[in-house]
Amino acid sequence: MGNPIPMPRPSDVPRQAVRVLSCPEPGEFTIRTLSRELLGLFTHWGAKRPWYCDPDGCAANIHKWPRTWRGYLAAEVWEQARRVWVPCCFEITENCERDMRQLYKRGQVWKISREASKKGKHFPVVAELLEQRPESDFPHAFDLQPILTNLYHHCGILVNQPNPMPCRLYLACSEGEAPPNVNGEQEAKPFDKEESRKAFEELRRARAEQTKMPART
Repeated sequence: MGNPIPMPRPSDVPRQAVRVLSCPEPGEFTIRTLSRELLGLFTHWGAKRPWYCDPDGCAANIHKWPRTWRGYLAAEVWEQARRVWVPCCFEITENCERDMRQLYKRGQVWKISREASKKGKHFPVVAELLEQRPESDFPHAFDLQPILTNLYHHCGILVNQPNPMPCRLYLACSEGEAPPNVNGEQEAKPFDKEESRKAFEELRRARAEQTKMPART
């Protein structure tokens, strides 16, 4: 028998394991969408980690924890240091999916970002569509099922769960006359503390008189 064919070492192959990425706080990613549609599932947060919520029968000790929807797509994220698009399984939140809803397609470039918390206020992950490119410009999508199976250590994960949050309501602004106290059209009457006290006393006396009146038969 001849010598076996040498297997290429990982360092010889220009590939890397596909990671699951989500937007940190604060943080910003520029991604290219490879999947034709977003996948979704429910998770529970407990013991400092997410747990998959099985719609066919979630364990009672897990189902008691708060439940959150998470979305996933096959994507490429721009890595500035190497100036390359890196394949990834990108995770999105409920709010992020609402930004993408009715717009999402394969072949798009999105900016995914999240602001840092300020004075205890937390900001959501937001998405902004930057560009729509021909699908042929992007690589083929890859299967997310094995990636999510490894992530949640659960076989047979169902990824067809829609985001339960409703669509945002978008309405046009109305034109019309400005209110009287805008642009100097009419100055607002200054607050008169004494006048307010007298009005309150009159209202209290009127209510007292009403309680003294005999009930009608």
